[in-house]
Parts: sequence; structure tokens; C-alpha cells
Amino acid sequence: LCQTVALVMHYLLLTAFMWMSADATLLYAQLVMVFGGNQMSFTKVSFICVGAFPLLITTATAAATQMQGYDTANYCWISTTPVFYGAFIAPLALTILYNTFVLIAVVRSLSKRGKTVKIAKKKSDTAGKLYLLKVTVTLSVMLGLTWVVGLLILLVDHLILHYIFAIINTLQGFFIFVHTAKSKDVQKEWSEVASSSKSRRSHFSPTDRYSTLRRITELRDSTLTRI
Repeated sequence: LCQTVALVMHYLLLTAFMWMSADATLLYAQLVMVFGGNQMSFTKVSFICVGAFPLLITTATAAATQMQGYDTANYCWISTTPVFYGAFIAPLALTILYNTFVLIAVVRSLSKRGKTVKIAKKKSDTAGKLYLLKVTVTLSVMLGLTWVVGLLILLVDHLILHYIFAIINTLQGFFIFVHTAKSKDVQKEWSEVASSSKSRRSHFSPTDRYSTLRRITELRDSTLTRI
């Protein structure tokens, strides 16, 4: 049972890393390349990749070690062997590197736009720096760059780092929810859905629900352009 729990945790964490990379790719396309493209096609490809690659890694790990790679004495997780570094640390490190590259590219792009806007509106340097700082912190959390603390623990195994890692990563989902919920467009969309839910309940088909959720997802992505 413990080996199965470890395998499932391994798979779910890898899918989380893949989704962070998918979000990073979408951000790069929208804010750096300024290329809209077909978001539905991108979403379909993302679902396939996010499901397939982690499944391939976990299946290969389980088959190569005959499930012994998920056998530890004290907890249900991957054993600290070369398997651990190849099956978990390597994908995590690649995700952090890729998302860091996207973060730098996005911040540079927004900085260039900010200089133009600042000249036009005569904004101060302080306001521009605070804006870029807000963007950097927000994207760092949303793209999972806080996991770099987990990599540091492998080098410096200190109790304080464990606390920091646990706090910032367990609150990642809550932070993303709060950031998205603060969007006026998202609030307006949910308000319209809530106000009309009673009258439309009997006629609200699965297609309508899908369209609404799709619209909210699009609003979440567009929120980043108006941080």
C-alpha cells in the first residue's frame, strides 16, 4: 500500500510541474511573443502532455526498480537513490530552469512596455519598480519557482529550510486562488453565474457549464496582463 501511495504522489507532483510549465508556455506566447493562437488547441495538447509524460516516468521507474524504488523505511516516497534524482529531481530542476527563463523573459518584456507607458504618463521609477516586483513575486509562486527551496534542502539540510518549503508550497494553491479571485472580470463572471443560476438551473446544460468554466479560465490567464 505504501508503495502505491508513493507512486501516486510521484505522478501527481510530476503533473503539477507539467502544468506549471504549460502555464509558463502560455504566458510566454501571450506576453512575450504576443501571439494569441488557438488556446483550445493548446489546452488539448497540454492535457495530453501533462498526462502522458508523468505516466511514462512513473511507469518506467516502477518497472525498472520492480517497485523497490518506492520503498523507504520511514515514509511513503521514492527511495533516496539514483532513481530519486533521475525520476523526480531531474524533472523538477528542468521545470525550474524553464520557468525561470520564462519569468525573466516576461519581466523584461513588461519592463520595456513599462518604460514606454511611463514616458507617456510620466510615472515615477519607484512605481515601475514596485510593479515589476509584484509581477515577479506573483509569477514566481504561480510558476512553482518556490520549489527551488526544495533543491536547496538537498544541499543544506537545515530545519528552517524545511519549514519555509512547507509553508510557501502548501499555500501556493491558495495564493493562486486569491490572485485570480481579485480579478474584476472573474468576479463579474461569477456574479453573473450566481445571479442567474436559479432561473437557469433547469436549462443550464453541460455545454453551458463548460462554456462558463472555459470563459473563467481565459479570464484567469488574461489577468496576468493587468497585474
